Amino acid sequence: MLEFTNTSQTELPILEEVRVLDLHWPCPQNSAPILHGNKGSVCVMDDFMPFSQAFETGANSLSFAPSGGRPSDGAFPFFNLQGEGEGVVIALGWTGQWKVDFARLEWRRCRRRR
Repeated sequence: MLEFTNTSQTELPILEEVRVLDLHWPCPQNSAPILHGNKGSVCVMDDFMPFSQAFETGANSLSFAPSGGRPSDGAFPFFNLQGEGEGVVIALGWTGQWKVDFARLEWRRCRRRR
């Protein structure tokens, strides 16, 4: 749980766009991880239908956020990021407004200098 305390003597502006987690998950250069998830509900026939989206290097990004402060209105807060032989399940346990961004960053080889 993230908490903020104003210890100054002055009133501070409203905090916005606070990001609680910034996760980098390494994947092999020659594979495209696949993001699996479900649509949220907007009271239509395909509510909560599953989707899958492959991430090519630098090719795309996806953002998800519900509408109106309701946790599954148009977006659902559970994801499975599948890589080659491994993956990570992401579940946002927030009962109000949330936002998540997924992006495939450029792959870089780390080199050690001698």
